[in-house]
Amino acid sequence: MRAGVEAASRERGARLATAPEFEVTDRDKPTEHLARLLSRGNEPTAVICRSDVHASAAMEAARRSGLSVPRDVSVACYGGPAGTRTRKPALTTVAVDMYAMGTEAARVLCARLDGGGTRRWRVNIPGTLVQGRSTGPAPQGGAT
Repeated sequence: MRAGVEAASRERGARLATAPEFEVTDRDKPTEHLARLLSRGNEPTAVICRSDVHASAAMEAARRSGLSVPRDVSVACYGGPAGTRTRKPALTTVAVDMYAMGTEAARVLCARLDGGGTRRWRVNIPGTLVQGRSTGPAPQGGAT
């Protein structure tokens, strides 16, 4: 996901800050990690999350840090739209066809079980941008 964000940002001339990428397995941890990121004094103008759960945590971390979504920081996620409309503000997400994703995952698993080896697989699942109210113009002078 990060490589795609970086490529799209370069195409549009956006400046990306070097920010940590972290994997979170505990539902409480995203808020803690993001609160630390947002309190460093050079707050990002946007946070892109792997799920709506993490995006909700990012919005909570922003609120706890005294930041307003989307005035001070935009929050978007990948994989919605389940639950994205019930958040306040409604999350901007890239919605994917979860049925197609499951079908492709099963296809890859079956191929590997049939002797497909341990090679890496790349599967492209199209997404659709669902514009919510959690994103807006970047504040002046900030890095995305």
